[in-house]
Amino acid sequence: MRALTACFVFALFAACSLHAAADEPTLKAMTFNIRYGSANDGEHSWPNRREAVVETIRRADADIVGVQEALAFQLDYLGEQLPQYESVGVGRDDGRRKGEHSAILLRRSRFDVIDSGTRWLSDQPARPGSITWRGKLPRVYTWAELQDKDSGQRVHVINTHWDHQSQESREKSAAAIAAHLAERDQPHAPAVVMGDLNADPKNAALRRLASDQTGLRDAWRLANASGPRPATFHGFRGSADGPFIDWVLVSPEWRVKSARVVADKINGQVPSDHYPVVVELGLAE
Repeated sequence: MRALTACFVFALFAACSLHAAADEPTLKAMTFNIRYGSANDGEHSWPNRREAVVETIRRADADIVGVQEALAFQLDYLGEQLPQYESVGVGRDDGRRKGEHSAILLRRSRFDVIDSGTRWLSDQPARPGSITWRGKLPRVYTWAELQDKDSGQRVHVINTHWDHQSQESREKSAAAIAAHLAERDQPHAPAVVMGDLNADPKNAALRRLASDQTGLRDAWRLANASGPRPATFHGFRGSADGPFIDWVLVSPEWRVKSARVVADKINGQVPSDHYPVVVELGLAE
């Protein structure tokens, strides 16, 4: 009888534990360089692949999506096709609609935007279009302080696209984002930093941002402890050969449940010249 009772208690405990795990709130984040839509890409031009971009985002079903190289008309199209998302961010050329956006798409049904903004990665971070640090183009990061409508949990999100040529710009961009995180009203609230950093794992700028000083960690490696990294940039070749330069970095408050590079074609079409990275997170206990 005692043995039967013990078995019943154990089974009940296991069932409750499984139920709790199933009900655990998670956050799914996606970074995706969608390639600017005015590029002369021939068969890979925006009109030929825009449906594939939408379907890739739809399948990922992320709660927050950081897009890079997004022009205003591309964001307009995504907004029409994916009305479940609200877009935060401005164009890097004029602080309104002109130029590429490092926009954050957030699930309307889940989050309220408490505050947000865009800062220029230069010596004049509040000046639209500003370029310094040996950069060739304006570079920005967009940030948003979000609040989960159900739990009240605050989440700080940053999306960025670093310079493709200037190492000085990349390193100073890392320092600027680290300073932004440290200066928040709630510096220990959960944070997600994502984007096309134009930096591989050995780059000093990446190591500066993902460090003990900032507390940020590489979500992909936390979920994939061993083995080589897949490519995230493939130049429309659709291959596995290439650098890993698209990142999702997470603060210590997060536990990484999974992370993957999405290399799926949609009806035979690669959505972009970058593969997106999708991670699933839970709050660490």
